Amino acid sequence: MAIFTKDDDKKKMTVDDIKAKISEWSEVFEVFQDEDDLKSLHRILHYPILKEKLVLSEIDKSFTYILKEPIKANDNTVKYSSINIKDCDMEKKRTFNKLEDVTDKGAAMFQAYCNTDGEDLPIGFISRINSGDQLVINSIITGFFIGAI
Repeated sequence: MAIFTKDDDKKKMTVDDIKAKISEWSEVFEVFQDEDDLKSLHRILHYPILKEKLVLSEIDKSFTYILKEPIKANDNTVKYSSINIKDCDMEKKRTFNKLEDVTDKGAAMFQAYCNTDGEDLPIGFISRINSGDQLVINSIITGFFIGAI
């Protein structure tokens, strides 16, 4: 079954193409994904990949994700419309692993792995990421950087 992109001149992506892309990304990060892991990642990442809202730079091994709903400042202006997701150093991992509260740990994990234009996202803005975007970002972090889907 072919899935059509918005631009008819582009190659039509199939479900198998998207699954293959996720497998390809797993190889880039040298993270083994069994069939269940791939199904879980596919279920969440299918539309972001299809709509080209999620791309991988193999040069610096980072993902760019265009948010479904931009993060807004207090004055309702758009502050961030995309997020870069990249592996973090041990110090950042140690910081979020020390936390007990699940919500604090999740926000700290996002702060460790996510940035925009090379700058860390302030914790106040991380709390404004909508739940659908949180699911995609969390799947990328756990699926490719932590390997714990």
